[in-house]
Amino acid sequence: CVSNYWTIEPVQQQVKLFRLTNSGYQLQKLDPDGCYRGIEGLTFTPHHLWLPYKERLPVFQAPYQESNWVIREVEGEELQWGTVQFAPQIELKPVPITFEQFVSWCPEAKLEFSGYILIGGTLGTRNALGMLLMSLGLVETVKLFPPQDWIDAIAALEQYYSNDGERRQKAREVAGEATRKLQEDYQIGGVGVIGDLVHPESPWNFWSEISLVVWDVPEKVSLWQLGQELGKGFQIDWIEPRWCTPAEWQQITSEMEVLAGDWEESRHTPIRKRYQLFY
Repeated sequence: CVSNYWTIEPVQQQVKLFRLTNSGYQLQKLDPDGCYRGIEGLTFTPHHLWLPYKERLPVFQAPYQESNWVIREVEGEELQWGTVQFAPQIELKPVPITFEQFVSWCPEAKLEFSGYILIGGTLGTRNALGMLLMSLGLVETVKLFPPQDWIDAIAALEQYYSNDGERRQKAREVAGEATRKLQEDYQIGGVGVIGDLVHPESPWNFWSEISLVVWDVPEKVSLWQLGQELGKGFQIDWIEPRWCTPAEWQQITSEMEVLAGDWEESRHTPIRKRYQLFY
């Protein structure tokens, strides 16, 4: 579980600090000098957040520890974003988040607004919400909104899922049309699909996207621009095997449905960072 979480309200210039105890998350107080030292080795000075731009006093401080670090590469892969496939375990009570899950799922601290707040893009927002649900548990989560809001949301979701077959079929058609165009107009070597489209047992939901694996892509082809052109209302996630994450590679090798071209696993092994240790 997340041991500490803080809420920051820029307009009111307020910071609330919560720490996980045996009784759940408890609001913490600042020290007499206005600092928070609830995390060992770290000093947080909230009022420095609101200083004028030119007054660059540190918000975080930690004691300097001199050391002669040596980096060695060993067998294995570096733990990174996407190492562990996103599959949050949501229970009534909080469920601990492992270190490997946190590194694999935690988005970058990049806030955007597109009708609603995004944290590190769409997938980052999904991951952040999943980890919050694990940390809080459903018992605490349902307390965040009135009962009627939950009833309305469930009813809307049931209505949305009632058209799942039609929506999934449309996504399949978009994937097929995109595949034909990629080969005929852009001479891409092959196309496959993984993820939501190959799992009919899981409803097509708000986070679902068309995950297309493409290989032997000419350098002049801009996949990002093609996604906007070919998506037709669906989000297309382009995955090139050489640059895919470990979780994506696991899906490619275990569940990929080839839509066009010849797939040879040995020709498209991902490029990986070697596992590094500090001594």
